[in-house]
Amino acid sequence: MRILLYSSLAALAILATAYGSRSTLSSVKPPDQVDIRLAGEGAYRDGLYLGRLDRQHRKVEHPDWARWNAAKDRKLFVQRYEAGYRNE
Repeated sequence: MRILLYSSLAALAILATAYGSRSTLSSVKPPDQVDIRLAGEGAYRDGLYLGRLDRQHRKVEHPDWARWNAAKDRKLFVQRYEAGYRNE
């Protein structure tokens, strides 16, 4: 009788743990097709990384785009910085 009780409690604990971790697993979004195409761009990766880093260190949102000369690179950097800062 005790074995049945203990195994039921163990199964319940495992299910509760799995249910609790469900929210963290579902918060990860699959990459968009656009993200996959642009992942090779330096401005894309740099913007995303620096945006996440500033959010992690609780810095004010301020994309430093001066390093990128081309207008399309600046635009891409700022877009990905903002997405990284907002945790998208």
